[in-house]
Amino acid sequence: MKSITIKKWIEPYKLLESIKEDFEYSDYTFDGSNKESMKKEFLKELESNTSSIGLYMKNVNKYYLFTHKAISAEQLWEKLCKEFEFTTADYEETENLEESFHLVDIGKSEANLINITIDTKEAKNPEIIWIEGEGAGYCITEKYYENRQKENHKK
Repeated sequence: MKSITIKKWIEPYKLLESIKEDFEYSDYTFDGSNKESMKKEFLKELESNTSSIGLYMKNVNKYYLFTHKAISAEQLWEKLCKEFEFTTADYEETENLEESFHLVDIGKSEANLINITIDTKEAKNPEIIWIEGEGAGYCITEKYYENRQKENHKK
């Protein structure tokens, strides 16, 4: 199962509220004593519904399970890219779920979006990355911000 690990600092509840606008959800609350059992239950449910998306955030003792409602996973990612101004340096896609959970646990990542896949290809403009799929669209890259900083310094 693939996940997107978000490395950029974001307000966790803003991310949660943004996703909740378009999806129905349930949560799996845990504490130190039942974290692993709740994680297994959460992942089992996530795997049984291929159209669902999971969310695990730093400093939040819950796993969130979202079921598709108003938009596709690709449209959600496009929306989040715009809202949080993600660049390609702000996230990475991985298939190693244990590592992605660990990075959140130790504070090196802010959140994981689980069971979400983005197919990307470089657009003609190196400042923009194209996200393929049903909700195809563009996401700004690190190059975009570098060029904007250069333009601002010239003024």
